[in-house]
Amino acid sequence: RGAPASGSSRTLTLYGKVGLNHELQYNTNVLSTASWWSVMSYLQTNTAQQVVVTSSSPVIFYRLVAH
Repeated sequence: RGAPASGSSRTLTLYGKVGLNHELQYNTNVLSTASWWSVMSYLQTNTAQQVVVTSSSPVIFYRLVAH
């Protein structure tokens, strides 16, 4: 879930299973077969965690992958 952008920053609320490592990934064209790129990896310590990400792209897609 994303919050309104401020300049090139976005605040995302990431929902995941507590205790698992997660990787936040992005792509600028969700319909392409191109790879997704890593933004960050982290340990989920709460059901919902907020992170601030920066991007100059006006359209960007994020996904969260549990490891």
